[in-house]
Amino acid sequence: MPNLFAPINPGTKLDQALAVINNNFASLDNESVVKTFNGPNGKPMLTQGRLSNGFHGTEYRDLAQNVVKLIGFDREGQFIELTVKDGQDAYAVLG
Repeated sequence: MPNLFAPINPGTKLDQALAVINNNFASLDNESVVKTFNGPNGKPMLTQGRLSNGFHGTEYRDLAQNVVKLIGFDREGQFIELTVKDGQDAYAVLG
């Protein structure tokens, strides 16, 4: 979510400034875990970050919500780039 960061004003006490900094980093950490972008049908079409099945990267979905493209790393850290036809699911192909 944009605009969640709190500014630190000049003259702020050190303990208050540190609390604001910690909250800003916590917001950034939560934001970077998973990003989902909805398509024209209002459902997720692209997801980035921590994905299903322990994967990390980017997955693209068709209108039926099947993952048709997967780019990223599996649970063991191996790079994966897989594209399947609409109606298929990339995770099912991987087994």
